Amino acid sequence: MRVLIATQAERTHFLGMVPLAWALRAAGHEVRVASQPHLLPVATDAGLPFVPVGRDHYFARVSRNGAADRHLDFDMAEDRDEVLTWDHLREGYGKVVTWWWRMVNDPMLDDLVSLCREWRPDLVVWEPSTYAAPLAAELCGAVHVRHLWSVDLFARMRRRFLARMAEQPAAEREDPLAAWLGARAARHGVEYSETLVHGQATLEQIPASLRVPTPHDL
Repeated sequence: MRVLIATQAERTHFLGMVPLAWALRAAGHEVRVASQPHLLPVATDAGLPFVPVGRDHYFARVSRNGAADRHLDFDMAEDRDEVLTWDHLREGYGKVVTWWWRMVNDPMLDDLVSLCREWRPDLVVWEPSTYAAPLAAELCGAVHVRHLWSVDLFARMRRRFLARMAEQPAAEREDPLAAWLGARAARHGVEYSETLVHGQATLEQIPASLRVPTPHDL
């Protein structure tokens, strides 16, 4: 089986995936890591085959300059109903899509799609902010699963967002994540669905007693 480990170029997001990658290799599967060029030395030190895709993102540079602070007031761990109003969620999603998810995914998307078309992986394992990966996986017919590096705040916040959005009049149901990811998917002939957000399955190593509700509740 061909397995692609896909991640944006963040060392801490990738290192938690290394044991799985090596377990798959030990079981006889062919494994490659795909990320932006900046991750090459980290993947090499982990002893894994690496394929660079796209160009390096500028998230860390923008964060150092203070521009990314515009999304940092959107707390993904927030759980209070009185705080998670529709206006708060809509504005927060707009910020996090613009100042995080677009910034790290757009530079790698086209090359990752090309890699999946050429190499034809059977399975794509992706960290939860690398939305380019499920899009590329669905384009080539691969199974794809998210590999979490924390409690699943992404899925819980998404569930809250969709619930609040459903309460709004149809004309006011703005979804920044679906708008961005849907446009990228349409460009490559992939139909948008929530599977592009939470994967076909999720790998979660955190003890059950510490978990928050998972994507199965979406």
